[in-house]
Amino acid sequence: MPAHSLKPTILIVEDEVGPRNALQIILRPFYNLHSVDNGHEALRVLQNHTIDLITLDIKLPDQSGLDVLKQVKSQHRDIEVVIITGYGSLQSAMDATRFGAAAYLLKPFNVTELLAIIDRTLAKKQRLEHLRHWLSRSQSLWGSERDSDTAWKHLIAQYHGLRTKTKHEPTTPD
Repeated sequence: MPAHSLKPTILIVEDEVGPRNALQIILRPFYNLHSVDNGHEALRVLQNHTIDLITLDIKLPDQSGLDVLKQVKSQHRDIEVVIITGYGSLQSAMDATRFGAAAYLLKPFNVTELLAIIDRTLAKKQRLEHLRHWLSRSQSLWGSERDSDTAWKHLIAQYHGLRTKTKHEPTTPD
């Protein structure tokens, strides 16, 4: 399998060329990228590609980024969204959080902070996916007390192992 396919995939939704190009330059070494300049194109990309995280501007030419966020979360609950906006307000930050955004950043953003937020968000997503997968396939969790105890200890050890992985290191469920 090619190394680039092990990288998480991020969709950048940003109508302004400068910030969109900056995000591409910052994120390309660590992630596979798709980039669009409006909400309709973002939703179209989601139909054809597996996306792990979206960076989403609030002010888009065709619709509000918050409307895009609501659509994404209603159709793709497992995709994480980080709002990056130059038009932030307390109300839009509260709305973004209520609608399911993982984080909210103001432009101009700090590159280190952006990478840390994306890394933490993707790590959390990976841990949740691992737990869901393991819970759905592990019958021993619900077996005898002895089997259950062993299975839960194994699950906890695996979970703690995921938490200690280094930044950008891919993991696979056992």
